[in-house]
Amino acid sequence: MKWMTKTYGKAAAGFSTDLFLTSSEREKSMIVEDFGYSPDEVEVTGLSRFDSLFDSDVETKPKQLLILPTWRDWLTTTDRFMETRFFEEWHGFLNSPEFLDLCRRFDLDVVFGLHPNMRQHIGEFSDSPAQVFVQGEVNVQTLIKQSGIMITDYSSAGLDFSFLHKPLLYFQFDQSRFFGKAGSHFDLSRELPGPVNTTRSSLISQLDRLLSNGASSFDRYFERADSLYPFRDQNNRERIIHAIANAKRRRKLDALKNSEPVQIAKKRLRRNKRYFPTMKRFFATAKKLPIAEDTIVFESGLGKQYSDSPRAIYEELVRRGDTRTKVWVYNRRLPFSDPHTIVVQRLSPQYFWYLARAKYWVNNQNFPFYITRRKNGVYLQTWHGTPLKRMQHDLDVIEGRDSGYLERVSQASRQWSYLLSPSPFATAAFSTAFRHNAEILEHGYPRNDVLASPGVHVLSDPIREKLDLPKDKKVLLYAPTFRDDQNISGNRFGFDLPFDMERFAALHGNEYVLLLRMHVVVRNKISIPDHLSDVVRDVSTHDNINELYIVSDALITDYSSVFFDYSILERPIIFFAYDLEKYRDQLRGFYLDYDSEVPGPVVTSEGELWNTVSLLEEKAPELSARSAAFASEYAPYDDGYAAQRVVDRVFPSEHSDS
Repeated sequence: MKWMTKTYGKAAAGFSTDLFLTSSEREKSMIVEDFGYSPDEVEVTGLSRFDSLFDSDVETKPKQLLILPTWRDWLTTTDRFMETRFFEEWHGFLNSPEFLDLCRRFDLDVVFGLHPNMRQHIGEFSDSPAQVFVQGEVNVQTLIKQSGIMITDYSSAGLDFSFLHKPLLYFQFDQSRFFGKAGSHFDLSRELPGPVNTTRSSLISQLDRLLSNGASSFDRYFERADSLYPFRDQNNRERIIHAIANAKRRRKLDALKNSEPVQIAKKRLRRNKRYFPTMKRFFATAKKLPIAEDTIVFESGLGKQYSDSPRAIYEELVRRGDTRTKVWVYNRRLPFSDPHTIVVQRLSPQYFWYLARAKYWVNNQNFPFYITRRKNGVYLQTWHGTPLKRMQHDLDVIEGRDSGYLERVSQASRQWSYLLSPSPFATAAFSTAFRHNAEILEHGYPRNDVLASPGVHVLSDPIREKLDLPKDKKVLLYAPTFRDDQNISGNRFGFDLPFDMERFAALHGNEYVLLLRMHVVVRNKISIPDHLSDVVRDVSTHDNINELYIVSDALITDYSSVFFDYSILERPIIFFAYDLEKYRDQLRGFYLDYDSEVPGPVVTSEGELWNTVSLLEEKAPELSARSAAFASEYAPYDDGYAAQRVVDRVFPSEHSDS
């Protein structure tokens, strides 16, 4: 689960591997895409230990709860273990009155196993209402087959358990520290074969629901388990022996290309001052080759996101069975696999190669200003929101940018063939701000199709569960924009919360959960105290902002364009404009009269904000009506079919499987 390419990747020092065994096509794609092996070096066999998982030699005890946390490298040498978050959370869970009540009501037999690397701390859990052991001193696989329910944090033993179609719960209270900057090989919310809980209270609530409703409520997680281990047999050893017998030794040249010195050289080359001049020449040379008529390059959020209208257009093409080569510029793995899709990293040599060759480009921001599309190429600029704040050529003074900024973005916009627009209002603003020559497509934003769909309300429950939101609380989404005068460097900005989280928790924590969604260019991380983790959540890294809209009962924003999209849902919006005069008169200014035209109350102090939240239930019908009227004027084409219109207009339809 943890990013392990430095240890087991093809370029890892001292790990010269001819054959890599995996348990599913999903795992094979991980080893190919993340670890750098070629497909012919990876075989899908299953692990030999899984053969005995399906023996009928152990009787299952439905009321036996197996808890297997894994270790942390920062815990193995500490002499203050009882002060760590690990001890606080696991010991607190095992001894909480709520968990003890579940054990009593459902007659649970609890078995708690520490990783062998934490053997020295077993005594600290002696007061827990569980049988405590050290993994390795007891046959863990026997316990896996014997137990009816399992809880883990990141242990791979949880996957073994899920293969048996038994309920698995995850308790990941320290995700950011455990995974670090590298992250996980999994999309944790979409792929793990059990619900991910980040707080003790949500874990207890999830366990209570499971015990009350039975294992049938976990069917969708069993389907995920099958995607990670499709074999329901005991033939893994045979498949492994066959794979070994047919394996080929790595060629010396392959080993050299992927050796650690070569990989280090590649990284140094990327940082070399000659890298980008070389890539520019490489791009210019590749442009002289014949155009790739059937290639489309997609990018969103400067390669950091799989989201927004480029995603919606891409998925519409996939839905239609389009067979053209689709290149996604993305620094991670896509959440699903399409045989006609390639993923490349932004600014890599492959990035420049495909941009030089492809007929079609799709982006919601800009490609580098120094590259130009082919004369007969097609560049679809989707942009990333209806503009409230003035942009580019409409600004008298540009804060937080260097002197060459305007020329760079102007040069980039001259490459556009088409520019999407959601309304006549946006079309007019785009015209003066960008001074572009692109053909305007007033088709609406494809990214908003889901918000306008008749069945949008049924999506809320599964999204709430994925985000681990309590069922008994309403949700507020706070999504502000950045401030141009808080530039850190380049396209990186800081942002300080303009309210007190403790005060929110005291006033509204019993009724609401507050989700914090920072702008994509904001780089400083919001620090939420542990004791407020049930009340305030940072969801800034959640790619799909539409999912946040769908689960939110109301939006709090300032000058961000998010409110144009959110109004489609016809729900209350509060405008917290604590620095209105400065933002309007010095930093940006607006394309509409802010005080009179935004579809919700404008408040300028924290006290006003929380008072307005107190009145939300009473004022909801009035505020929802204001949002509906606003959407009809400023999002008239967001009707659920924008992606279809865009694909019909921009992309010929002869490339499909049908």
